[in-house]
Order: sequence, then structure tokens, then C-alpha cells
Amino acid sequence: LASIYHCAVLPSYMNHRTKLMRAAFRLFVLVAGLALSACYPTTREAIGIASGPVNDPYLTGVWQGHISGDAGNTYLFFLSHPPEPPQIMLIRPGDGKDPAEWANFSLVVGKAGTHGILNVQFDNGSLPRDEAPDFTPMLYRIEADGALHMFLMNSLAAEDIVRANRMAGEIVSAGKSADVTFTGDPKTLDAVFAANAPKYFTVDFGTFRRSP
Repeated sequence: LASIYHCAVLPSYMNHRTKLMRAAFRLFVLVAGLALSACYPTTREAIGIASGPVNDPYLTGVWQGHISGDAGNTYLFFLSHPPEPPQIMLIRPGDGKDPAEWANFSLVVGKAGTHGILNVQFDNGSLPRDEAPDFTPMLYRIEADGALHMFLMNSLAAEDIVRANRMAGEIVSAGKSADVTFTGDPKTLDAVFAANAPKYFTVDFGTFRRSP
């Protein structure tokens, strides 16, 4: 995933936080083999932290599984080294034809109501907050068998939230490729997503199980 850094880090010099984050996630998804073209909604503030970030020790460790639509194995490393912010590393091993690829993201874990949220940033925690990219939120759920199931937000649902004035936000384009950034404060974000997060996070990112 070296090309991610070329495509996603260079735009930071143009002070375009949204472009930075979306480029990183889109390119990772493409490299991983997903045929998804939509832009995923982002937020200026993390979801689920109105009362402070959440520590979910169950996440820490190595997970193995598949990104939705991709048959290849992907490993997720949830890294926690207090007082440093947690990080998530995604690794896709080489298959003999293509080399191994990886990407590293800073992470803020939140909880909106009873729903766990992974707020991901492509900056490794190295940039000041006013220069860091926006968050790409992901709903996560621990299934009955212990599997970790992750979902991205639906762009159409995000657009509807802004147009219905339920949340302040910016819409760059509309429709299936709606480019939406929520600009509301943490309390408003939590209030909107606490009750109906599964209604808005409907894009299946993948299912992972603890690596032996």
C-alpha cells in the first residue's frame, strides 16, 4: 500500500483534510480488491466520545478475516500503547503474484448508545488536530460467536441526515456517490447515532475472527 501514502499524504499539504482521509480509505479498499466506488461519509469530530473515548480491551490483538467482496485474507492489528492513541494496522499478505500490502491508521473508539464506533484517521496520530484528516466512522459489532463485524456508513443515509437538518454537514456531491462530511459537535453526533446507528451503517466492510 505504498501508493496510499503518495495519494493520501501529499494532499495534506493542500490543507484538504477530507480529501486526505477519503483517498486513503478508497485506495486501500481498491488495493484490497473491493469494487466499491462510493465515498464514505466522514466527521469532523469522532462519534461516541461526548463523555470521552472508550477503552474496549476486547478489540486489542490480531484479527483475521475477509473484507467484503474480497476472497483474500486480511489481518487487523488493534494496537494499544497508552498514553499513545490506539492504532489499527491492516495487512494483506502477498499471494505469490502480488506483494504484501499494509496501511496504518490512528483510531478513536467511541460508543453511541449501545453501539461501538471505530473512528479512523489516516494520519498515524502524528498531525495536530487542526491539520489531521476527518474521521471515517465504522460501526463494529461483536457477534455471538466472538467475530468482529464492521460496517461503513451509507452515503445516501448520511445525505438524508444533513438535508433533513438533523445534523450540520457539507455535501459536495449527491446520490450514490454523495460526498458527505458531518460538522456537528460530539454531543449532536452521539444523539443522532445512539438510537439508529445500524440504520445508517449498512455497508458491510468485513467480518474478522481472532487470529490463532
